[in-house]
Amino acid sequence: MPTLVSWNCRGFHRNLLDIKSIINHYHPVCLAIQETNLKPEQQAKLRRFTFLRKENLAGERASGGVGLLTSLDYPSNALSLTTSLQVVGIQANFHIVVSVV
Repeated sequence: MPTLVSWNCRGFHRNLLDIKSIINHYHPVCLAIQETNLKPEQQAKLRRFTFLRKENLAGERASGGVGLLTSLDYPSNALSLTTSLQVVGIQANFHIVVSVV
């Protein structure tokens, strides 16, 4: 059965080992993370996952931000969301179509 995980990581790069541990333990189709604290120019990659993200562009230091890490093992498409909110979404297909926002 496909697994979806959500976590307030309080810093993507600071908690990269924990993110990898969650992926290795739960094998999620999608990992939703909050408070990524990434700037637009910062790279954020994990092998076998796509990363859809939206940064908080207010202020000079990185804060807030959200992201969805989605396994390449399942077909998915980014959803086009027109909002000023920190939100991203995908539509994934794992035997049934599910939207995650």
